[in-house]
Amino acid sequence: MKAFFKDLFSMTAALFKKIPQKTYELIAIILLAAVLVVDLGYHLITSVADEMETAPAKISSLSETLTLDCILIRDEVPLTVSGDRYLFLCEDGERVTKGTPLVACYPDTCSAEELAALSAELSLGRILSNVSTTRLDKVRSTLELTIEGAMLRMDRAMQEGNIALAAREDRELQALTLLRERLLGTVTLDALIKDNAERIAALNSRLGSPVETVYAESAGWFSQSCDGYEGISSTEALFSLKQSELSQLFDKKPSGQAPAKLILSYETYALAITDEISARRLSLNKSYRVTLDGVTLDLTLDKTVIENQSREVALIFSTGALAKTVSLRRISDLALTLKTHTGFKIPTACIAEEGGVYGVYILKGFRVEFREISIIYREENTAICAEEFEPTSYRILSENDNIIIKGEELYDGKIVSRLY
Repeated sequence: MKAFFKDLFSMTAALFKKIPQKTYELIAIILLAAVLVVDLGYHLITSVADEMETAPAKISSLSETLTLDCILIRDEVPLTVSGDRYLFLCEDGERVTKGTPLVACYPDTCSAEELAALSAELSLGRILSNVSTTRLDKVRSTLELTIEGAMLRMDRAMQEGNIALAAREDRELQALTLLRERLLGTVTLDALIKDNAERIAALNSRLGSPVETVYAESAGWFSQSCDGYEGISSTEALFSLKQSELSQLFDKKPSGQAPAKLILSYETYALAITDEISARRLSLNKSYRVTLDGVTLDLTLDKTVIENQSREVALIFSTGALAKTVSLRRISDLALTLKTHTGFKIPTACIAEEGGVYGVYILKGFRVEFREISIIYREENTAICAEEFEPTSYRILSENDNIIIKGEELYDGKIVSRLY
């Protein structure tokens, strides 16, 4: 048996002597690579297990809002016309004085297409006139930002289906674009104004004189729309209605609509209906910051109306800031800011509990630490925490602490494998 193993060893040794030196080097390289792969895999696994995301603690604000449907009510006069062949002589929302021509009516035999063409040319003429008289030094530095803002507002109005507001923004965009071309010297306004006047004269020649012209009986704002609510536009009527009658206005079916109207006063009233609990959070004669159809303004609560056995309350707000936004829809979303909370704004998913204390985990060097928080306002996904308060067990959160917003198996004192 000993002889057998001796012969086997001799044969193996002889075999290894026949293997070239380069083969040994290759085997060594393969073994070393295998060791590196195993080591890399180990670190990747531990790294994934400890993977975290952090964000610095920052002071921010979060508003507590009450969202309601509201009806906008103003002192308005419908402008009636004879027939359906007419064109507007003023822009939507334009401030007019007593005696200003507002609507021109034509015989039914007139071409609707030519009337539409004349309306477009008259609108272009007003734009050209405004652009030609604008002082360039007043708009040079802000023109591009103004154009961008008009484009964003027009897109938003189109997405929300507010066609009247989108049309107004489109006209504003046309004027701004022409103003930029005038600033760059790429357009000659005199030539454009001359061509526009010639086209208007040709269309007037073919259409003939209007059979009727409607004039403004008083100063106000011209609006190219009517929706049937003008009959209840009197502020006296609004303030005399009961809560049930005010609620029924939301179900009113518009009738007898005129093509346009004249808004007599800059004051606008917003009627909304809410529940008793929400109404108790509001105070009479107090001004509230409101977002209305994308416009931010202040509304004052003038009156609350409630009836016995009713759980609903009618709210009447007023403002003098809507004269330039008369294309706002009659029934609109009203987002009213009840209270604004300021503090550390953190995702609610980060909130943890240790020993009956609420807090968040932060990363300090290679160590996880727990910081106590005091929540002052909380929504579904976000919370506002106090900047300063008396802690119970742990240190409190400080500005620029790296809050761990993503991590697993966190606890106070945990050591992580790498720095983030």
